[in-house]
Amino acid sequence: MARKPNFFIIGAPKCGTTSLATYLREHPKIFFPARKELLFFNTDMASRAVRSEADYYGYFSDAQPQHIAVGEGSVTYLYSDAAVPNILKAIPDAKFIVMARNPIDMAVSLHAQLHRQGDENLKDFATAWHVQEKRKKGKRIPPLCTDPSLLLYGNVCSVGWQLKRLYTRVARHRVLVLFQDDLKRDTRSVYLQTLEFLGVPDDGRTAFGVHNTRQPRLRSQLFQAVLRSIGVLKLRLGVKRSFRILPLIERLNVTSVRESVIDREFKVELAQYFRNDVEEMSTLVDRDLSAWLRV
Repeated sequence: MARKPNFFIIGAPKCGTTSLATYLREHPKIFFPARKELLFFNTDMASRAVRSEADYYGYFSDAQPQHIAVGEGSVTYLYSDAAVPNILKAIPDAKFIVMARNPIDMAVSLHAQLHRQGDENLKDFATAWHVQEKRKKGKRIPPLCTDPSLLLYGNVCSVGWQLKRLYTRVARHRVLVLFQDDLKRDTRSVYLQTLEFLGVPDDGRTAFGVHNTRQPRLRSQLFQAVLRSIGVLKLRLGVKRSFRILPLIERLNVTSVRESVIDREFKVELAQYFRNDVEEMSTLVDRDLSAWLRV
């Protein structure tokens, strides 16, 4: 019988979770599936990927007795209202890792990713930001969008209220909050902090790469949506083997990287929007995060 995961990287999107998951996966005492974003426990979201319990736990079938920690990473679990309760019902003693960053930068990066995937059809982030109220009412939803709730950038990137909700459900000693800035500045220290939280010994690792940073432009959003649908279908059918064909085709559908640039006036607007949530986050983690709001 496959082992169940005992820790989860639950969010947030575009905060360094892919890099952390990669480092942990390569530790000899940690088992982490090759595929991140299984999205099994977020039953309240349309973006749920793996839906069969047998298929989900099948991703952990290769975990061995030497693996002290067995983990999974799905970055919408923190945003989802159902995911953590579902996890606790299945795995009552689970531990949770949360990663955060400046919400303004996070929102810009999330928009770029959703546009690349084909979920977002508005190239300009400011335009996408200002249609959120309409999208809450079901209007201006892109035809290829798999989960409209992810287009609510203000909600998704307000990690403070999500962390506060998490603390009402899970004891704080079972939650580790990390910051992307720290991961970039002193990766090994954050890595060691994570290993200690998981009860795993240091493997002496000192070299750390950076993962999932490119945001290329698409040649065709429709073609990208088809590729994404194929990937989701593989998940739902329990096909774990990678034939490396889809990533190759996906690379042919992108062009040069285009950085998102927002003007100062819009940054002021965003800083004002996120102010209360950042202050909430600062209180929860006992850390001054006011620099996030400086424009």
